Amino acid sequence: MKNTARIIGLCLCLVSMAPGAAERLTVYTVNYPLQYFAERIAGDHAEVVFPAPADIDPAFWKPDAATIGAYQRADMVLLNGADYAKWVGQVSLSRRRLVNTSSAFAEQLIRTETGIAHSHGAGDQHAHTNYGDSYPN
Repeated sequence: MKNTARIIGLCLCLVSMAPGAAERLTVYTVNYPLQYFAERIAGDHAEVVFPAPADIDPAFWKPDAATIGAYQRADMVLLNGADYAKWVGQVSLSRRRLVNTSSAFAEQLIRTETGIAHSHGAGDQHAHTNYGDSYPN
C-alpha cells in the first residue's frame, strides 16, 4: 500500500500544478480501498468518487452510460491493476488521466489458468483467472 499512496500522491501533485488547479479535482476510483486512500491523501483538494452500488462486486460491475461519462470527465481515474475493473478496457477513457496504482509491481503479477471458485457477499460464485495488467503504467 505504500507504493499506492506514493503513486496517488504524486499524481495529485502533478494534476494540482496544472493551469486552473485552484479548484478541487474530481477523482474517480474503481473500488472502495482506492477511494479510501485517495480521500485521505487528497484531503480537501479533491472530490473522490466511487460510484458502484454497495451490493455489487466492483470487479464485475458494469457502469451505465451516464457513469462512464462521469469517469470520462474526471480529472483522474485510479485503477487497481491486474485487469480488476474489466469494463475499463471496453470504454474510451483518456489514458492521460488513468493511474494504475499497481504499476510499481505489475511485473510480479501471476497469470493463472484456473482459480478457486468463491463469491463476494451475495454475488454469484466466480474464479479470478489469467491475471494480467493491460492498464497503462
